[in-house]
Amino acid sequence: MTKLWIPASVRVIGDDTFVSQDLKEITFQDDKAHPSQLATIGDRAFQSTSLATMTLPGSVVTIGDNAFAGMSRLTSVRLGAKVAAGQLVAAFPGANALTSIEVDVDNANYASVDGVLYTKDHSHLIAYPQAKNKGGSYAVLDGTTDIDEYAFADASVTSVTLPSSLRRIGDYAFESSRLTSLTLPDSFETIGSWAFSYASNLARVDRLGRRVPERSRVDRGEPALRPGKA
Repeated sequence: MTKLWIPASVRVIGDDTFVSQDLKEITFQDDKAHPSQLATIGDRAFQSTSLATMTLPGSVVTIGDNAFAGMSRLTSVRLGAKVAAGQLVAAFPGANALTSIEVDVDNANYASVDGVLYTKDHSHLIAYPQAKNKGGSYAVLDGTTDIDEYAFADASVTSVTLPSSLRRIGDYAFESSRLTSLTLPDSFETIGSWAFSYASNLARVDRLGRRVPERSRVDRGEPALRPGKA
């Protein structure tokens, strides 16, 4: 099955529904005469499929863990206005061709800033598309306090500038990224487990010019970066 049409009457796409299928095209019935009723996309629902683009109907509220993981051909995703808060963390690991995550402007919980997924208030960076700006740089928005789990996993940028507002980096946040160095702001507080694991190009992590010792401790999220430590 390479093409699929989903009628407006479908309310749930369950866990693992299309895992590893060679699905290349999906169309959701969603128009004035037949508005989509799809509200839930389950865990791993589209994992490792061959879709290149995905536009979800505006009715979707819940998106499960790893819903789009391992979609190696996926280049863009568009989310509707109703997606609830607390979704989408670690939704895209392994989607290594992804260049853009777009969000309906009427969504009260999320915002897309130049294709990068943030919470609406920009306090959390949720996901940076892995193939965006290969070999280039990115500046996290001022006011961002958290880089969420897997946010930059497999990312192709080599340089990321962090704002002075940043307080936390989540688990696996830069796993397998192409980052070469990183400077943490002085007010930084907490780093998650294995935040830089398999980031083989990462030569150093500094805290405002002071090198953070023992990179293996940084990878494991041990207290090398707690306040007052360097």
